[in-house]
Amino acid sequence: MIASATPSTAPRVLLVDDDESVVHALTRLLGRAGWEVRSSERAFGVLNLVAEYRPHVIVLDVVMPGLDGGQLTELLRSDPELARTRVVLHSGMDPMELEQRARLVEADGFVSKGGRPADLLETLRQFAA
Repeated sequence: MIASATPSTAPRVLLVDDDESVVHALTRLLGRAGWEVRSSERAFGVLNLVAEYRPHVIVLDVVMPGLDGGQLTELLRSDPELARTRVVLHSGMDPMELEQRARLVEADGFVSKGGRPADLLETLRQFAA
């Protein structure tokens, strides 16, 4: 787990990605933008983390070993306590495929990996309120 020293009044984001370098880069980016960041490099156990941390938004990698981001989104949506948690899928897959997957699992948004950092920040700001 990685946590920033951002004040607790900051919007909270949970990053779930099996690529440690992506987690570190996004943690730095979001921390500088004023977000409180927690992360997990595996999907297993994330439902408990979400229940404890109560993030404003979760950024989920789609392609992960075991339980992927789409499956994890479906699990979140099926839990009455967590169903309203905002989810943004984040992947290097084809953008049209990513959009279709986001709609299929009822994610709130999607952002392609390798895109402009400003696009991710703008997408997340929509859910900070």
